[in-house]
Amino acid sequence: MAELKANGLPYAPGIPTMPGKARWRAMANQALALLWAAQGEIQSYMDDRSEAWQESQKAEALQEVKEAILEAFFCAEAIDI
Repeated sequence: MAELKANGLPYAPGIPTMPGKARWRAMANQALALLWAAQGEIQSYMDDRSEAWQESQKAEALQEVKEAILEAFFCAEAIDI
């Protein structure tokens, strides 16, 4: 829990074996937080690179990964649990 708090992420559900909407919603929110954090870290990484790197194929490939993460984020966010 300390690690989640340190990273600004929500706590895991209190009773991990109890099914229900509250647990699933908490799990989905945690997944959303992780996706958002991942794309933010990728963007920061890209911003810190040189202009030459930002114009490279590596940057283009990483941009595609970031866009896929954002797409997953927005698709998951649209799910109403």
